[in-house]
Amino acid sequence: MKHILTTAILLLSGVATAQHQFSAKVGMGSSTLTYKLTEGEKSSGFGGHLGGTYRYFFNEQWALSTGLEFALYNAKASLPKPFEDHYMSIDMDDTLFMFRANITKFEEHQKTVMFQIPVMAHFETKAPAENPNKPRFFAAAGVKIGIPITAKYHTNANFSYSGYYKFEDYNYDFPAVAKEQSDKFDLGLAVLASAELGMRWALANNQALYAGIYFDYGLNNIHRATETRDATSLPQHVIGWKSFPPTELTLNPILNSYHADGDKTRSFTEKVAPMAIGVTVRFAFGQKSPRSETTASAGPSRQAARDARRRSVEVQPESHPHGTVQQQDSEAERQQAEARLTQRAETARRAAAAEVRQRVEEARRNTPNGDYRRQAALNFIQRDGGRYEINQYELTPEHLPFLDEKIRFLNEFPDMKVYIYGHTCDLGTHEVNERIGSQRAQKVREYLLANGIDQSRILGAGSKRDTEPLVPNTNDENRKINHRVQFVVAQ
Repeated sequence: MKHILTTAILLLSGVATAQHQFSAKVGMGSSTLTYKLTEGEKSSGFGGHLGGTYRYFFNEQWALSTGLEFALYNAKASLPKPFEDHYMSIDMDDTLFMFRANITKFEEHQKTVMFQIPVMAHFETKAPAENPNKPRFFAAAGVKIGIPITAKYHTNANFSYSGYYKFEDYNYDFPAVAKEQSDKFDLGLAVLASAELGMRWALANNQALYAGIYFDYGLNNIHRATETRDATSLPQHVIGWKSFPPTELTLNPILNSYHADGDKTRSFTEKVAPMAIGVTVRFAFGQKSPRSETTASAGPSRQAARDARRRSVEVQPESHPHGTVQQQDSEAERQQAEARLTQRAETARRAAAAEVRQRVEEARRNTPNGDYRRQAALNFIQRDGGRYEINQYELTPEHLPFLDEKIRFLNEFPDMKVYIYGHTCDLGTHEVNERIGSQRAQKVREYLLANGIDQSRILGAGSKRDTEPLVPNTNDENRKINHRVQFVVAQ
């Protein structure tokens, strides 16, 4: 099986490095939604994209690429100050009236995330044979399909409003309102023209670095004017009046809203498209260098692969009357590892016994009229239980002698009950530290149960994470001190 895998890897690597290239890319710059407002102003925002690319090279210079990327688009819209709007609606008594809004401030921030699939033709200049690692110019052009994942807006508005009843010929005024609102708005599928150009630098191990500029421009209209209508069958406006209980005012997205234009209503915009321009960096691997592609023929490459397969099958270790040299080395290493473990365990056993004697002697001096053995047991059981490497929770030979001494004290005082807590340092997420601390405590609990401590005497085993450090988490040595398991004896 080993030889089969070796052969397969050799064959696949021979194909992959010749024509296939994979890369990770990131781009940043002006990344926005383009549209023209019938009222107000629009400004662009900062964004970018992140993703991966696959390229198939037909030769040294031409390739076809595709991939997956996530793109962020930001934009901002504002209305003139002041801006008046009105439309017909009904009140809670089903009476028709004209809703009027006098807007003194209206700012809307729009954020859109798209899942994009590019299909691009890629060209690179040819490197000279005498200097195959010379930087090369590249250019790419094609299209991208953009699928909106999320489109959200956040609006901040100040306005006053009133209701005009024609049959009364009276206008009811209401106090000024300052309101913020965030919600989703609707966008459709996007088709973008895309182009890149820049420089390529060859790196070691068939790797390359691409850096340049990119430009994406939406070709189709992704605007979706809302069809949501109120009880009077009128389209929504930026300041919305919800006429049915409970009555409330809403801030609707400007891209999906209408405004009054004389006796008619008009959409704020009719065409929306994504657009981005910025710098891009791409780390690529998998394509052979120009020299290897232009100077190596197919015949020698196949011969080299056959030679490699032959060596992987034919080369056998030298025989030896007492086994192979590798087997002897492996056995010697195993014996050395066992000796080191034995030595570590013996060192820990002596340290644990010495600490027990020290705790007993201290308790004898400090509790002349009390049960010094019990006090020594309390002090030793509640000491921190050894050190752990980061993310380690399995018990080691250094842990066991100290746990054994604690078990002896627990057997000596069978009324003692304990809590077991696992601790970590401040590195890692809340969830990871919770899991590691809990695993450390559970391993110690399992060891106590396996060595005769009744489970009713273990009141709990959980994680304290990094909430109770012994020393400040200011360096690696202190963090290792905080990787521990601690007993708390129930009084």
